[in-house]
Amino acid sequence: MVGWWRAGRVGVEVDTSGFSGAFGGDWGARLGVVAFPGCVVTSPEGVGCGVGRPVVSSRLDNGSGVVSAVVEAAPGVDQVRRGGVFSGLGESSTLSSGGAVVFAVTGVQSGETGDFTKTPLSVSAEWSSGGSSGDFGWSYGMGVPPVPGGLEPGVGLGYSSGGVDGQTAGRNVQAGAVGEGWDLRAGGYIERAYRSCADDLENPAHYTEANGDLCWRLPNLRLVWGGKSTELVRDGSNRWRLADDDGEMVQAFAGSNNGDQGDLPSNTGEYWRLTTQDGTQYYFGLETVPGNVQTNSTATVRVRANNQGEPCFDLGGFAVSSCWQAWRWSLSYVVDVHGNAMAYFYEKEVQRSGFGAGGTQSYDRAVRLTRIDYGVTASTGFAGDPPARVEFTWSDRCVSSCGSAPSSPAAANWPDTPWDLYCGVSASSCPSNPAPSFWSDKRLTSVSTSVRTGPGANRTVVDSWVLEQLFPATGNSTSAALWLQSITRTGSSRTPAVVLPQVRFGGTRRDQRADYDPNAGMAQPRKYRVSQVFTETGGRIDVTYLSPGSGCQFGGAFPDPDNNIHRCFPKYWKPEDNSAGFGWWNKYIVTQVVENDLVGGSPPVVHDYQYTLGSASGSAQVLWGHENGAAVYASSLPYRSWSDWRGYTDVTTTVGPTSGGMRSQTRRVYFRGLSFDLTDTGEDRVSTVSNSLSEAIRDDLWRRGQLLEEIVFDGAGGIPLSKSVYTVEGWQTGARTYPAHWAVPTVHHSVLVRVGVERHFTWVTDTASWRRSETEHSWHQTFGYRTELSDLGDPTVTTDDRCTRTWYSSNINTNLYLVGVANRTQLAEGPCKVAPTSGQVLSESRVFHDHATTHGAAPTKGGGDPCRAGRRLHRWESGLGDGRHRRLRHVGPDRGGG
Repeated sequence: MVGWWRAGRVGVEVDTSGFSGAFGGDWGARLGVVAFPGCVVTSPEGVGCGVGRPVVSSRLDNGSGVVSAVVEAAPGVDQVRRGGVFSGLGESSTLSSGGAVVFAVTGVQSGETGDFTKTPLSVSAEWSSGGSSGDFGWSYGMGVPPVPGGLEPGVGLGYSSGGVDGQTAGRNVQAGAVGEGWDLRAGGYIERAYRSCADDLENPAHYTEANGDLCWRLPNLRLVWGGKSTELVRDGSNRWRLADDDGEMVQAFAGSNNGDQGDLPSNTGEYWRLTTQDGTQYYFGLETVPGNVQTNSTATVRVRANNQGEPCFDLGGFAVSSCWQAWRWSLSYVVDVHGNAMAYFYEKEVQRSGFGAGGTQSYDRAVRLTRIDYGVTASTGFAGDPPARVEFTWSDRCVSSCGSAPSSPAAANWPDTPWDLYCGVSASSCPSNPAPSFWSDKRLTSVSTSVRTGPGANRTVVDSWVLEQLFPATGNSTSAALWLQSITRTGSSRTPAVVLPQVRFGGTRRDQRADYDPNAGMAQPRKYRVSQVFTETGGRIDVTYLSPGSGCQFGGAFPDPDNNIHRCFPKYWKPEDNSAGFGWWNKYIVTQVVENDLVGGSPPVVHDYQYTLGSASGSAQVLWGHENGAAVYASSLPYRSWSDWRGYTDVTTTVGPTSGGMRSQTRRVYFRGLSFDLTDTGEDRVSTVSNSLSEAIRDDLWRRGQLLEEIVFDGAGGIPLSKSVYTVEGWQTGARTYPAHWAVPTVHHSVLVRVGVERHFTWVTDTASWRRSETEHSWHQTFGYRTELSDLGDPTVTTDDRCTRTWYSSNINTNLYLVGVANRTQLAEGPCKVAPTSGQVLSESRVFHDHATTHGAAPTKGGGDPCRAGRRLHRWESGLGDGRHRRLRHVGPDRGGG
């Protein structure tokens, strides 16, 4: 519809039901009315002509498929959505300065089922992964060939039903490359969150253009690696520590040719190095590895600086105040203290998006791992064929009649791929992708391992795994998501190859939205969760999920968000049929897992789970914490709520046959980290967790997921037989404090967490009393290694006390981080709080490291030479190697004594 501006209202109504399935990624649920300059008809590639603006009054009835809008056709009236969903807003006055206007019904980047302007880092990655979460998790390891030196990659697949619960509107909901709820566990990454410039005006900003381009928002970082998803917190020495610290050191470097730009040499080509305490270095975003080989490990996007002090800020104006910044640094290179090395290689999916007033930018939409080379040394490098390799094969994210992607895909056959947002690398305008969107058109279909068996490129496949996927129907108009149906392993190191039975997965379809109104024009996303696993060994695992229940259903009142004891949670979003606000979404927990033997005839083993808040203090009778973590930087405070799942304090597990047999029962009590969580009145929540000794312990955030107590019963419903109570201690290793207008929570800590005291109780029937034993641990409060262990036995008796003391050497400098290398161990009578006499020492051993002749000398590699043992001390060097399992020398005992 084309018209000239004049006062009055124009109604627009289009029935999209006949073509709403033309694209995947729930395109039909993202349709809306968008206003374009009139020149889009004659010169769509002209500057600014392809820059559209979603109309504020646009509404979508998902039931009928009708898109409608009422346009205020008067000069100067602002009728475009200021949600940061596309580029050009505030920089071009084309639509409000007179002239023709074209209104089109087209897909926008976000809708009722998800938001593709968000990166794939899921908020649910921060949810509780301990036993208190109620999630169903399943992992599948993929063994790799061993190599000399022992530096080998970990490879596998992991599933979490909690990850599916986190798929809500306002978040990137495209399923992972393996399938819904799955992730590939190989490598890792560091990611930085940015905001749309429209959401970055709170302070106030120096430049106030409110568009959908990405803007810098504090130097935030999140690490996903080694089974962790944790914020990085910068300490006082400008080094970074993991929020859930385990003694690793993270450092920033510059100078990698990875596409990351900055305004100074000190912040151009930024990359990261994480070093574990054994000196092994993990590099993220290092583009060139030894052998001058490129890794493609850094994904970049153009980012604006709208405040002074931010990278690439320019007083010359908003249009020039920007540069390419990394949004993800993937693990690219690993080297240990012996020089053993491995490298990770990637491919990137590159396209364009709108940028500024009619401009475009090229950016990295997604990145995927293609191979891992290992078994080499840093001095040899990766230019040649490596001794061992893991390869990852990727296929189109479509299972039949796919067309030719990306030039001409049969978009309707790519159910969860939003091809409408694709803008080719040579395009001069991107009207359908006005701001960066993040999604992939690939899926992982096989993994293989191989070894070099001859000169050149002669290789032998050792193992391979084929992944079969499909797109199960949702039963309504929402798009299907990628689902992992089976894994088939083939062992190829022998002839003929051995094909193992498939691992197969069955799923149960569940509604995501809790506030779905069947009589309104809203979408109801549906996701599958794993409910059956058929194993390679002839077993079947059945999983039962509990629905959210009362208090989380349309037609009734929903909970108070900051005082929510129900299994549903609020998320901010902009529906197509209403104004922006908070919608409610479901959380599912597991109540039963049954292990079935389909081969041997053994009776089923049933695991029943019961959840309560019995150990939580009255003011902490809630299941949700405030959404913090990466969301602090990606979303403004008004757009966040209490949607961080903290789970239950008490989990009772009953295990045994369904009938006719004894069933064991255990209750575990967990911390949930709710103390000082944000409430409606501030960061002031009071939360404690109590044990069976009536001790109430503060529920600090750093204690989240930690076990407080475990009680074993005499069968289901029986009396307690034993219990263990744990004292969880923590030491702050780093902190950052922000003004409240920059970040809430205002203080971010890194904390080293350890168990300080273990108290064990056993019920004695004859005396009808508890027999008690106790163990105390002392830890280094910066690096976390144990310095003392007091085995007190019965704490009421002193004659059975034993103390194990350990001394350590460390070597920390610019290029080496070798921490907590034990050099002396002593076992003595008495508690550790009292120094032993010579007569109380029961045994002692000392270690000289790395050819050292002085005991306690700083280690260079940490190789131990066992020596000085027993009450008669003597010198002994043995087992010294070069880090590749080759013995170098053997030195006999110094029989002259100690």
